[in-house]
Amino acid sequence: MPGRAFAPGGDIFNNLQVSITIRQATFQMYGSLQVSHARGFLEPAILQGFSSAPFIDQVVVPNKTNTLANFFLKYNPLEGSAAQLTGFDAFEAPKPGQTAEQVVPALMYDFGSHVCPHVTMGGSWRVTANYASTVSQEKLEVERATSDAMMKARAEAWGANINGAASKNGAAGGVAGGTSHSSGNQKNSGDSSGSKDVQLVAMKNATMTVEQTWKGGAPGVSAADWRRSLDSSMSSNWKVIQRDLTRCIGLWSFMDDPFLADAMCSLWVQLFMEAQNVTAGNNYTNGREDGVPGQVPPEIMRAACSTTQNMQYLIEYAQNSSQWQQKLAEDACKDQHPGHHWAPPDQCLMNQCFCTVEGQSLKGTSSKDCPENGKTDCAGCCTLEQRVFCNANACATGFVLKANAAKYQCQLATCEPANDNSQCCMPADVARNFRLTFQVSPEEHCGTDSNIQALLKYHGGEGPTVLLSSSGNDFEAGQQETFSYAFPDAEHPTQICVYNEGDDELCLDWVKIANSDGPTPLHLGITNNWPPLSKDEDDQKEDGAVYGTCIDISYDYV
Repeated sequence: MPGRAFAPGGDIFNNLQVSITIRQATFQMYGSLQVSHARGFLEPAILQGFSSAPFIDQVVVPNKTNTLANFFLKYNPLEGSAAQLTGFDAFEAPKPGQTAEQVVPALMYDFGSHVCPHVTMGGSWRVTANYASTVSQEKLEVERATSDAMMKARAEAWGANINGAASKNGAAGGVAGGTSHSSGNQKNSGDSSGSKDVQLVAMKNATMTVEQTWKGGAPGVSAADWRRSLDSSMSSNWKVIQRDLTRCIGLWSFMDDPFLADAMCSLWVQLFMEAQNVTAGNNYTNGREDGVPGQVPPEIMRAACSTTQNMQYLIEYAQNSSQWQQKLAEDACKDQHPGHHWAPPDQCLMNQCFCTVEGQSLKGTSSKDCPENGKTDCAGCCTLEQRVFCNANACATGFVLKANAAKYQCQLATCEPANDNSQCCMPADVARNFRLTFQVSPEEHCGTDSNIQALLKYHGGEGPTVLLSSSGNDFEAGQQETFSYAFPDAEHPTQICVYNEGDDELCLDWVKIANSDGPTPLHLGITNNWPPLSKDEDDQKEDGAVYGTCIDISYDYV
């Protein structure tokens, strides 16, 4: 209702609901609706409610004010009537016969489909948040937003008077009579079967509708008071919150006409299957020969219509069919649209992944490049532009960057060993380039200016022999000398071999080895227990010197 309305008591309302019940339709009454609509007095909501009744365009109204015997009602907002008034048509027609297609929907609309002598009484309180966004967002972010909104939802309620046993799609009952609304903090005088509060929240790039629905209990009170209002001493507040369909009795069981009974049960089965997202009588497999029936088997239909106990077979069939139909839809989405995912009930949407860049979650890969919709910081979640190149942070303990690591990218916007160690790094003890550090013993006779050669051995082979040329062309007693050594290919050294080509004895305390493939050398291990090295026979006899020897490397890096 536009603007604000003033009630007789002086209260001001921004929204009102008007309920109209046409007890006895006449041509004159219908004409009044027509005129009101043409003059703009009739609210669209009233037209919508009027036209929502099943088979309204086939209703035959007895004429008491005109020479016409009968006429059909028809409303079409896009077409003018014969009387040049927008929207409504009334035209003469012979009174049709009462076919099952006309009678059964009307019966179910007025009386429902079942009588349920076994029900669960009490109350229910449900909070639902529906989130709609114009951009893709991370699942966790949406869940957090909806959770916060539900926690902050206002406890206001609206009640509705409903007579009969109504349920989804009319499958378990019909609705009759009028409706009325009352504020959530006022006492309902009618037979209120439920109340609700709807709140619309506007956000950047998104909207969220938060709805609270109550059934039974006192409306518009705190949770604690609402629970107290469901005490056994106040059973008048109880409402039917659950019906056991397998214990309900179909109205067709009370019909004498077997044809009408079959027609009513068949219609209910169709509505029930539609409520389970399975259209009875249609090939929901879309021509696929999967062995899945496209309609309810006759034996299950007969069983469901025969006795209440056999209703369970239809329920099981509907559940299985719905699950299978869902599976077919999911498979078709993935097969026909790679890089998409199935979003119930009926959408095939493009995958969207997310990537954390400088602490902010941004859109990452999408479609085929996104391995799983909604994932964040997974392998494949970040675009090439978001991913960084390999650095030392990618390497786990005992690993170093590969020599050509700068050409490769980490999986995410930061490098982590869990994701990038294999791509960027290699074991520290496998390399092409090494650094050898020699500690000469401090005794005066231990230094030498002879030519010293060395090589590294590995499993199944050995590297080149190199001359260790120091800056002073000698090894000074008590000093350390450092040299570089390179393999043609990356290898894992197992032994260090040293040879003295001269007669001047060399004594070593230890020789250390480090991986120098990376930007800074990484210590790997040490060799100890070196004998004196000399080619002189006297040194060999007197001091136990040897021309050369190989010592196993003791790896101690962490």
